[in-house]
Amino acid sequence: MSAAGEVARVMLVSVSRVHGSVMQQLLLERNIASQRGREPGVQAALLHASGWFVMWLEGQDEAAIDRVIQRYRNDARHAHQRELHRSRGPASLVEPLTVAATQGPDTPADFARRIYAIKKEDQRAPVQPASIWEQLSAPSTLPQKAGSQPGIARLIGLVASDDPGSVEIIRKLGERFARPVVYQRFAAGARNSPDVGGAYVDIDSPCGAMRVQLLSRRALANLMVQRSLARLHSLALLLGARPRAAIELAGSVAAFVDAAAIRPAIQLVTQCPDIAGRVGALLSQGQRAGARCAVVQVAESRLAEYLQQVLQGTQACPQAA
Repeated sequence: MSAAGEVARVMLVSVSRVHGSVMQQLLLERNIASQRGREPGVQAALLHASGWFVMWLEGQDEAAIDRVIQRYRNDARHAHQRELHRSRGPASLVEPLTVAATQGPDTPADFARRIYAIKKEDQRAPVQPASIWEQLSAPSTLPQKAGSQPGIARLIGLVASDDPGSVEIIRKLGERFARPVVYQRFAAGARNSPDVGGAYVDIDSPCGAMRVQLLSRRALANLMVQRSLARLHSLALLLGARPRAAIELAGSVAAFVDAAAIRPAIQLVTQCPDIAGRVGALLSQGQRAGARCAVVQVAESRLAEYLQQVLQGTQACPQAA
């Protein structure tokens, strides 16, 4: 007998037959689902990566889930559909349909090997759907070691807006370490809500596998993004030179830290002591009383160099006071 509160959880994979913009197709599916619902009581997440789709379904009624699966199997955009995982357990999804897309170095054949490895692992001992989603939506680009998980520690740079200049920081870091950059898009379940972006690079540092992840300010409010940051170690805020934008960024970070079950070390990257003081004061209020901040006085144009030194162990990363 299933425990009270458990839901059916199914994960499917298929080869993408979408032509044109995949993200536009995903957003259209999201809008349809949010307007009338694909199936009452069924929550879903849909990922596109390396020429594959991953569909994650949850709901109390397994018959309703199976009706969604049947429509999925009849959709010409999804070829070679197969079931990757089925179980009952705690629910993780809360919206009719959230969507994500990942663009990285994996070829379709590489991604197929990831799927096969997860299937074998799941046959030996049940794997939680959230873990499967993380492995497929944000895979490590480092050579995998037996039993390892992607990323031991993370540094995350956040900007006040989707500034292309901040993306250049992660590109430079990838170039310095000769590592590929993975780009991500996320969209919540609300109809017509905009998608948000992110990017990351994985580094094999002296301290172990490290992931440097860049997120837009708006991305912090996305539930799937929040769950992906469960092992967050430290958070670098790129405050820039505009006080208002810096305060808006601080507000987004404060809401994220309040909602999360983590307390990362926070670095305030700025050359303006006044902005750092105002942001630090805001982050130390209320429930965030323990979230003290360290100031990193470095120009954003030199941030890639600073992060390189941190990852190589030649520069200590400031710890929160």
